[in-house]
Amino acid sequence: MRRKNIIDTAEELFFKRGYENITMADIAEGAELARSTLYLYFKNKKEIYLAISFRSTELLNKMLKKIMRKVKPGWKRLKCS
Repeated sequence: MRRKNIIDTAEELFFKRGYENITMADIAEGAELARSTLYLYFKNKKEIYLAISFRSTELLNKMLKKIMRKVKPGWKRLKCS
């Protein structure tokens, strides 16, 4: 739960102020954690960014799979014509 909170907070901060303008201290403050606690979960800002990217990729994959289940494959559409 805490890890998700950190990722959510960092994502919001990166979106609002930009990746380069955010520090680990900013993320810790936003997540209402001590910096030392933040470092128990992530070793640096890049690692948090990668966690955000991974989560976004997983979400996109789920959305695409859901769409693809509803769509007939091209070969089936051609065969029916």
